[in-house]
Amino acid sequence: MAPGTKLALFPNPAPGDQVTAEIFVTEDATVTVSAWNAALQAMKIANATTTATGPGYVGVLINVKEWGSGVYLFRVTSTGKSGKKTTHGPASLAIVRQKS
Repeated sequence: MAPGTKLALFPNPAPGDQVTAEIFVTEDATVTVSAWNAALQAMKIANATTTATGPGYVGVLINVKEWGSGVYLFRVTSTGKSGKKTTHGPASLAIVRQKS
């Protein structure tokens, strides 16, 4: 992934309980992850906000264990020490659950 406002989500599709949202930050920043389901309802994300040391790539681990199969939209916002706010995304993620 090239530096900028791109957002990578992996693994995608997600067969398990965790996914990673990865962005590039140009400076130390506070990073916040937001997600919505296909009906545009906000999804609850534990530890949705974290701090990042930049410049560099930052991966935020997201627990999706309680989320059902479907397509989800993600956006990540980073706010640098300088006050610069950058929006990364949107990006989509498919979650595929196997029936037992």
